[in-house]
Amino acid sequence: MMWRRWAVPLSALAVALLLVLGLSVVAPEARARLVTFGEDAALAYSGWAQDAPNRVVIVNIDSASLQEVGPWPWRRKLIAMMVKAVGRAGASAVAVDILFAGADTRSPAAMARALAQATGRTELARTVPGPDDDQLFAAAMTSTPTVLGFALAPAGGATPRSAPVLMPAGAAEGFWAAAGAEAADTTLAAAAAGQGALAILTEPDGVVRRVPVVVSIEGAALPGLALEASRVVSGAPFIRLDPIAGRFAAGAVQGRMDARGFLRLLPRGRPGRGPISVSAADVLAGRFDPDQFRGRLVMIGGSAPEIGAIRSLPWGETAATVEIQARAAQQMLLGLTPVSASAGMVWGSVALAVVLSALIPLAPPILAVLGLLAGVGAFVMLSLRLAQDLILFDPVFPGTVLLLSGLCGLVASFAISRRQAARIRQRFEQHLAPQVVARIVKAPHLMKQSGERRVVTALFTDLEGFSAMTRRTGPERLIEMLDQYFEGITAIILRHGGMVDKIVGDAVHVLFNAPIDQPDHALSALRCATEIATWSEALRQRPDLAADGFGRTRIGIETGPAVVGDVGRGAKLDYTAHGDVINTAARLEAMNKELGTTICVGPGTASLCPPGMLRAIGRVSIRGIGDGVEVFTTLGPDPPGFALLRKEHAKR
Repeated sequence: MMWRRWAVPLSALAVALLLVLGLSVVAPEARARLVTFGEDAALAYSGWAQDAPNRVVIVNIDSASLQEVGPWPWRRKLIAMMVKAVGRAGASAVAVDILFAGADTRSPAAMARALAQATGRTELARTVPGPDDDQLFAAAMTSTPTVLGFALAPAGGATPRSAPVLMPAGAAEGFWAAAGAEAADTTLAAAAAGQGALAILTEPDGVVRRVPVVVSIEGAALPGLALEASRVVSGAPFIRLDPIAGRFAAGAVQGRMDARGFLRLLPRGRPGRGPISVSAADVLAGRFDPDQFRGRLVMIGGSAPEIGAIRSLPWGETAATVEIQARAAQQMLLGLTPVSASAGMVWGSVALAVVLSALIPLAPPILAVLGLLAGVGAFVMLSLRLAQDLILFDPVFPGTVLLLSGLCGLVASFAISRRQAARIRQRFEQHLAPQVVARIVKAPHLMKQSGERRVVTALFTDLEGFSAMTRRTGPERLIEMLDQYFEGITAIILRHGGMVDKIVGDAVHVLFNAPIDQPDHALSALRCATEIATWSEALRQRPDLAADGFGRTRIGIETGPAVVGDVGRGAKLDYTAHGDVINTAARLEAMNKELGTTICVGPGTASLCPPGMLRAIGRVSIRGIGDGVEVFTTLGPDPPGFALLRKEHAKR
């Protein structure tokens, strides 16, 4: 019936829809993890690399710097000295990934003021002449445009001063929000060219994938450190945001961000790409090449464990927060700002996966598996190709839907095929049972034999490529071909005095010299096999059967003792035989596949045939029988590769 043909595709379609519904509605966190994994993999294996010049240099307060200069925290005077040094070297701007909360308390001038205030002796404030560290730092920032950072706070604090952010009213609601901020002291803030958020979001799996382009403080949009630094480099007086289009711009610096105002980080890339790193100790000591800083943005921050600013990134990377900010600024300055694929592309791919999951089970099994793998592979290749253009398309979600639902469809298709094959075998058994009953009617003394041991010649046939043919041929056509095939073979068997023991699938089991004595049964079996081979070969050459890939018939023959008798009860009797001779005939039939022959004859049958009818193939190992079994075939030219096969078997 037509509905049965569509049962498997509809089942696969239902599974696919349930997967989509489950991952999208019931378990959105699971889908989010799949999407994240897919985007990470796409970026990692897309061959992405930065080909443009480096635009950012990191002055790294590393462990070596702490050993040479002193333990953390450092005086602000040292930061001022580094700002001056890179400014003299020609840096276009400086951004500092350090929070300078409150006024300076560690310089001698600051400590003198604090002591005077604590004791009430105002003259103590004049004992240390000269500026304090905040004044030195502010003076350094006047010569080189410098961006300071502020931290997000749960409440309180004045809104940090930064460049104006132009955007539609109320659009900041989707950004990373905080009730307050902790910013630099007023002396430093007044001298700075701008301030940006230092905050970096760690995702639930402990990995940093995104840097905030913009944050929201009490409803006001403020730039992140990377964007504010990029704005200062470009000389733009303001920042323009378009949250709906997912774009930001600050003069010549333009890029894309997600709906929450985040920039997706790219992998570190090849050695020599990404921000350059120079030790802070070398900068303070003057051990650097000025060309390293000329015309570049300089990020000052720390990677030493004592500073506690190390984060985990995808792709097995770890990085200090200053490197993360520097990489974000580098991407902005170079226009390398990835964006997720549009919702239309994502859901279009999911819809395609759902449709493919329903269509694939309709194909033959091998083609279905190949189609399933090709579909998943196509999603992966599309993801890698889009990643070259910095469009993040997740192949895992649609690929998972296609793979799981397609596998369910294939399993269901296989189960139905197995049931159909079982019904075909049952039908053949029902058609063969009356033949056995007819023999019993003609010879009533054979009714329910208790069993006897007698010498029989067993002949086994098998149709080459039958399983593949059943998958690619319609049921009506398959039955039509098998009817012709079994009708012809049965006629030949009966003509030579054999008894059709049973038909199992495409195989015919034949007994000679049973249930009654048959003179020259071995010779009759051999002649029967020869005629079957000739007739079946002519049959398969017919254009209609050749078009369906009808295979050749392989035959195995052996003679020996067996236990024969009726098995079953009542109307369901099966006259059959048991013994090594039956197993050997089956093994010999299968041996044709290895030897390239059509008829393979065992030593028992060969010993009962007159000379000149057979030729020896050699000695082979037969599973379940033993080694060194001599086998024969009918006279005729050697099939292709036969000599090599015989040589290989002779070694066993």
